[in-house]
Amino acid sequence: MWRVFIRLIVTTMNNKYNTPTIFTLLGATGDLAKKKLFPALFELFVQEKLPEKFSIIAFARREYSDVDFRKYVAEIIELKKAVEAEKVEFETSLKKFLAKITYFHGDFNELESYERLAGLLKKEADRFKVCPRRLYHLAVPPVYYENIFKNLSQSGLSLPCDDNQGWSRILVEKPFGHDLNSARELDRLLSQLFKPDQIYCIDHYLAKESLQNILDFRFANKIFEPSWNNKQIKKITITLLEKDGVGTRGNFYDGVGALRDVGQNHLLQMLALVAMEKPEEMTAVGIREKRGEVLRSLKPLIQNADFKKTVSRAQYIGYTAEKNIAPESQTETFFTLETEINNERWQNVPIFLMAGKGFSQNRSFIELDFGANTITFELQPQEKISLKFLVKTPGLENSLEEQTLNFKHLEKASQKKSEAYEKVLYDAIVGDQTLFPSPEEIEYSWRFITPIINHWTDLPLHKYKLGVDTDKIEFES
Repeated sequence: MWRVFIRLIVTTMNNKYNTPTIFTLLGATGDLAKKKLFPALFELFVQEKLPEKFSIIAFARREYSDVDFRKYVAEIIELKKAVEAEKVEFETSLKKFLAKITYFHGDFNELESYERLAGLLKKEADRFKVCPRRLYHLAVPPVYYENIFKNLSQSGLSLPCDDNQGWSRILVEKPFGHDLNSARELDRLLSQLFKPDQIYCIDHYLAKESLQNILDFRFANKIFEPSWNNKQIKKITITLLEKDGVGTRGNFYDGVGALRDVGQNHLLQMLALVAMEKPEEMTAVGIREKRGEVLRSLKPLIQNADFKKTVSRAQYIGYTAEKNIAPESQTETFFTLETEINNERWQNVPIFLMAGKGFSQNRSFIELDFGANTITFELQPQEKISLKFLVKTPGLENSLEEQTLNFKHLEKASQKKSEAYEKVLYDAIVGDQTLFPSPEEIEYSWRFITPIINHWTDLPLHKYKLGVDTDKIEFES
């Protein structure tokens, strides 16, 4: 119910929701745009969740004509099978969607490109005959962020074109910085150039159905919240294991590693969501503030005398033979760490975080161990909530056995799953920042992670076999 309330507030505040909107996608030929963004935009278009007048400017460095780029997008969507529909219906929708795309060739680092982009946006505004809203999505490597921020500001593209409507918003992908100092510098720059309500830092994991359900599960069902504390919960485990290796992301990944790639953002945001206090008001501001309080309260691991026992790192065998990976690379593809939250609710509850690439299957979940009982929020391989409990074994003997009660998302045929990026893009359009980490959350996360990164070389880099079973992780010398 709380999310419905937030949406009602947001919809009321954005009562001109159907104001024409221009979505400028910087990095339109990259992997993120190909795998996630264009399929998500098409699905929103099919579901009529986009403004009636909506256009897409595909900004990238490669040479494309509008016709050729539209063919490229059509192949992406047909391959992705973004919708299940009759062939004629699908082709009609796709044709209408493609007509909304204009390709723009430019250089992310050159101000002149943004001045030309401003001219194109003005033509779109003239065509709409009204001041449009503008959304800029940075689907580019973080090395471009600083120049893009500055160029959007200097070219005037970050300014609303009308006092009453026509906002400009910027969507920034993780990683937001590579350590605490760089994150602070980026935030300082963004704060100078944009207003807080213009900035949407993306952690798409927060938009997954299983994670969105956590707060409803806790606060709407009164049987759980009284036990959600250190008096009942023995430990919390958060796991994010991926089947694939580094793949085509070598250039990016080798300078980042697992801890920066998913630890600083996905895992800590999952922890913040499951451990946060209930806000006085279920608003975006209240929820983000309570998530931030959890991250601020994390116990610094580097001050722990047993640092080497509570943190480990490893690399799958064959990683250094992957494309664009340095032969002597010491980048971790897997890590574990144990920490605590220093507050009244969670004091002395051990928290285990684990993430990595190259395992037998995709597996991600949050598990709360109550001793005899366990609650699990599973994201992969299925999206579900599980409750393990003890019951009497059938028969003459008075013995107990473990049973599991499962709630599976989308179990009903009428239900349709929304992909995380559909939710991310939709919320950015309507102005709901709930599922976007605040600057404070990002800073607190880096404050916890950076000291670990600074002491990585104090830890041995273990090895493990590619494709190892997620339940049988063993290190090799």
